[in-house]
Amino acid sequence: MPAPSTSSKIISTGSSSGNNLIDSLILGVRWADGLITYSFPDANAYWSTDPIKGYGPNTNPEGEPWSSSFAPLSSSDQTYFNKALQQWANVANIQFKLVPETSSDVGDIRVAYTAIDPGAQAYTYTLQDGYAKSGDIWVGINTTNATEDWIPGTYPFLAIMHEIGHALGLKHPFEGSPTLPVSSDTISETIMSYSAIAGNQNSFLTFYPTTPMPLDILAIQYVYGKNTTYHNSDDNYLFDDSQTYHETIWDSEGVNDTITYAGNQDSTIDLREGMGSKIGNSVFAESTTTKNRIPNIWIAYDVTIENAYGGSGSDVIIGNDADNTLNGGGGDDDLDGGEGSDMLWGGNGNDILRAGYGNDVLNGGTGNDTFGFYALGV
Repeated sequence: MPAPSTSSKIISTGSSSGNNLIDSLILGVRWADGLITYSFPDANAYWSTDPIKGYGPNTNPEGEPWSSSFAPLSSSDQTYFNKALQQWANVANIQFKLVPETSSDVGDIRVAYTAIDPGAQAYTYTLQDGYAKSGDIWVGINTTNATEDWIPGTYPFLAIMHEIGHALGLKHPFEGSPTLPVSSDTISETIMSYSAIAGNQNSFLTFYPTTPMPLDILAIQYVYGKNTTYHNSDDNYLFDDSQTYHETIWDSEGVNDTITYAGNQDSTIDLREGMGSKIGNSVFAESTTTKNRIPNIWIAYDVTIENAYGGSGSDVIIGNDADNTLNGGGGDDDLDGGEGSDMLWGGNGNDILRAGYGNDVLNGGTGNDTFGFYALGV
């Protein structure tokens, strides 16, 4: 745990993994210890006055902690900040520990309000070994982050998860080198992006991600390793129409994992790693001229979900290379087993069932069903 004038050890991870999806998001540095402390400074907090590694002399009224606009997080802010931290801890081999601020001890990550440049919501100091301000997060006192609760699904909660990403060693996918292809530089694929619609940083989402997204998880796991205890058994991921979702599933283990949609809307469920599904209430990416429904449930890379159950609408369900059980439920469904020895159940309705490579079992259920065998070219 550092003093106000120091930082915990920060080390290099190297700048290249050989995978552009990772390299476009990493700065090449990380906290040396996977147990990362954090704290909530108040008006009596101690700060480094070093002009380079700290915040400079306290005679500077524009410096973050010295500003008259400095304010601590509210108790509600602290609760949601804890939730945002946990989203990162769920997927990576890191833990966060809240510590009290004293004259001799503070957190690795410190977060508070201050006056910042107009147009910005928040910013975080880059990790640099020996720099007291490394990883500190400053939230604009006159922004929506200050006037609205940081509720998951809102932009303020996204912004806080984004800043924590910086505090852990991630960068924007459109800055530096390399960068992500424009088509992947979207908030739904990485919360380090600024764009809801590819190529448009002025676009927005009707419901923002509540977890790190597939590319964030890929990058943070390269830097710190995987959380191998989160969802490490046979899990059922249940979605319905009672709420809106925008998240990525990280499932560390299990041989009989299932996505179940218990709703009435048409859905698309794609079990392939790194792919997105449209499940339940729609999430839209919008601009002044465009409104697109986007995938809202994603599966992280290196995750295998074996089974999928559709709702009462007309569903499209796509299997992966594992042995899948796909059940369309009600409605006119379209099921594609892909690789593996799959079991496809159409349920009620006029369904299309496509068998792939493997020893598949197809049952159309009631209705006028169509079977396809693309391994045989029919």
